[in-house]
Order: sequence, then structure tokens, then C-alpha cells
Amino acid sequence: GKAKFIYLVRSPMDVCVSFYNHLSHQEEGGYEGSFDNFFTEWIEGKIAFGSWFDHILSFAPAIAQGHDAERDVMLISYEEMLSDIGAVVNNLISFLSV
Repeated sequence: GKAKFIYLVRSPMDVCVSFYNHLSHQEEGGYEGSFDNFFTEWIEGKIAFGSWFDHILSFAPAIAQGHDAERDVMLISYEEMLSDIGAVVNNLISFLSV
């Protein structure tokens, strides 16, 4: 059968703040600069794991196609899950045919 992919996205600002908090509280290898510096480095893709924007753009063609002969792609946002988790779960059930 076709491969099914679930792609979960989150607001870029929320991702940045969350990642800053995570890295700045690590004991080893953590980020020691200010949030302003972190934000600039994050936007430029200089923080661990590279650019969030490049990552999102690398998946954009598959997300735009959504469904084809070889795969199905479902896009879910973190914010959508927060606002109506029941609808998201129902959509997942339908998407996965379970």
C-alpha cells in the first residue's frame, strides 16, 4: 500500500522560544547567549539542526502534493491540536483508516 506521512508543524516563533529555553537550560553544550542573539542565529540557520525554514521548505513539495499514487501526507499544526484535539484525532483516524 501507499506510505502515509504525518507532518506536524508549529509556529516558528513558538519553535524558536521553546528551542532557546531548551538549549539555554542544558548543563553541557547549552546556549549561553541572550534570546536576541539566539533569535538572529536561529533565523540564519546557525543553531543546532540548521534552519527551521529550510527544513519546512524541504517538505513543502510533498505537503503541497498531499496525496499521490505512492504516498499520502497529512499536515497537522501544533496550534490546531491545542485548539481542537478531538477533531485532529478524528482526522488522523480517518487518514490512517483505523
